[in-house]
Amino acid sequence: MPPSLGLASRYEDGYLIVAVSGELDIATAPELRAYLFGLLPTASAGLVLDLSGLSFCDSRGIGVLVWARAAVDSALAVVAPHRRIARLLQITGLSDVLRVNTTVPEALRALETRIDGAASRGAHASPLEPPTP
Repeated sequence: MPPSLGLASRYEDGYLIVAVSGELDIATAPELRAYLFGLLPTASAGLVLDLSGLSFCDSRGIGVLVWARAAVDSALAVVAPHRRIARLLQITGLSDVLRVNTTVPEALRALETRIDGAASRGAHASPLEPPTP
C-alpha cells in the first residue's frame, strides 16, 4: 500500500494555512510541493504549515519545507506539536530558521510579529537568515 498524504487548506486573515497529515517522504513530497505551488499566489500575508497530523518525514519532505520557506520569502511558520517532528526540525537545523510552533494560533502570532517587526525596521527579513527574536 503506497504511503498517503492528507492535505487541507483554509485562509485566516490573509494567511494560508495548510494542514499536512500522513507521511511526507520521497513518494509524497512532490504532491505537497505541487499543492503548495498552486496555492502560494493566494498566500498574501504568509503561510502556516500545520504538521500536527504528520507521522513521518524524510529528507525529501524537509526539502519541500526549505523550498516553501524560500517561495514565501521566509513568511512561513510551522506547527509541529509532536516530539518526533519537532526533533527532526531541530536535528536538521531547520528549527533555527523556521518559526516552529505548537499551535496554529501561535504560528499566526509569530508571522504577525515578523511583519510588524520588519515594518518597524523598514525592511523585510532575508529568506536566508533566521528570524530576529
